[in-house]
Amino acid sequence: MKLNPIYNFLGFCFLLSHTVHASNPILGTNDTCQTALDIVCNDSIDGTTLDKTDTNGVGGPDAFYKYTETGADPRDVTFSLCTAFDYDPYMRIYTNCNLNNPIENDDSCGLGSEITLTAMPGVTYYIAIEGYNGDSGNFTLTLACEGPPMPPPNDDLANAIFIEDVNYLDQNVNFPDATEEGGNPNGCTIDGINGVWYRIPSISDFGRTEASIVSPEGVQAVIFFEAPNNAPTIDQLVHVDQAENPCFTSSEAAIDGVPDTFYFILVANSGNVSDVMFSQAILDITSSTFKNFSFFPNPTSEILTLKNTTEIEKIVLRNMLGVTVVAKEINGTEATIETEHLATGSYILSVYINGVSAQYHVLKK
Repeated sequence: MKLNPIYNFLGFCFLLSHTVHASNPILGTNDTCQTALDIVCNDSIDGTTLDKTDTNGVGGPDAFYKYTETGADPRDVTFSLCTAFDYDPYMRIYTNCNLNNPIENDDSCGLGSEITLTAMPGVTYYIAIEGYNGDSGNFTLTLACEGPPMPPPNDDLANAIFIEDVNYLDQNVNFPDATEEGGNPNGCTIDGINGVWYRIPSISDFGRTEASIVSPEGVQAVIFFEAPNNAPTIDQLVHVDQAENPCFTSSEAAIDGVPDTFYFILVANSGNVSDVMFSQAILDITSSTFKNFSFFPNPTSEILTLKNTTEIEKIVLRNMLGVTVVAKEINGTEATIETEHLATGSYILSVYINGVSAQYHVLKK
């Protein structure tokens, strides 16, 4: 019996419909962890979960991406869906395709998700983008990487900053990104100290030098070393064994220099970007006129007392911008300076005796 053509057409549609639904759906690209798409630093990629299936998480279809840290050092990397999305996305990050122990986030920026983690060198991170409570839609994934750490220019002994001025201020030293020198001087172990270096020239009238960290935080170190030349290796340095130059943590140190000797100074501060200040007194002054001069306490918070065996003519106290904050005629062997009204920080004290002057570092707490 010959069938009506209309029945032939309907039968064909029925067969086609059952054929399509009986087969597995065609999965979208990056539907599984194993097919994750690569994304690199400071890049963005448009994605969707509308053609994906559910493989983990909170019941929504998943789109997968992967990022491999190629840098030599750990750094912070931010994975963000905050740029664009048209549904309620949810983000998980794994370190393998077993999909165990995820770092996850929902609603960091409105309904958008964002995760910042410290990416370790050589590790691949798998990012699963799905929808909360089964939701699905479109999104833009962006990846922002911090630049590699930038150590200070004088991070290495070979690049020590040469100090020529009697009073020298090195501002905003990037201590947090400083590195270890590698190796140890004689008489003082510096393993584990991430610091910067300075050097003082060999001159005939070299005298007392003070070095200090301004507004210190964290673990600090200020250590003077003697060197045989102006370009020594780390194992040629010798710790200057003087009472005010200890080989341990301190925010300041001082030495009485020997003429025609090279000195290098290691300064470290684990806690913060901060300033480093040096002050020097000329040898022929300190060896005679200022030999018995003293001032205390330093650091100070209230009264600073000055004493000498011979008459002090006057004193001038200046801040680090060179502005005079205290100026007094003394004409005596003892004087005091009230510091309560001064802002916390570093100051230079100029002391005049017998027509000459010397400068000292004062730290106000």
